Amino acid sequence: MALFSNEIIGIKTFIHHTPEVAAWTIDVRAFAGQAAATSEWGTERRHAGQLLSDALNSAIPQIYDVFIEDGQEKRVLNAPTPRPRKKSSKKSRRL
Repeated sequence: MALFSNEIIGIKTFIHHTPEVAAWTIDVRAFAGQAAATSEWGTERRHAGQLLSDALNSAIPQIYDVFIEDGQEKRVLNAPTPRPRKKSSKKSRRL
């Protein structure tokens, strides 16, 4: 996995797998301040290192909206927007 990060993403980092607990550990500090980590392979809100860690550990990425309310910083989980269902035709329902 470290080779993947280095050759594909272009960021050299430490990645370790602990089979006893089926967990991956990634040194995400290597991704901080790297343009590819936020613009090409991730976003400003969740960089490539965090997304890679989520994928390896079978976790759903958690994206938070951060705002100031009454002088206090608030963080609210940004839930995915539901996609509208496609209407199926009568013909496809019979199949």
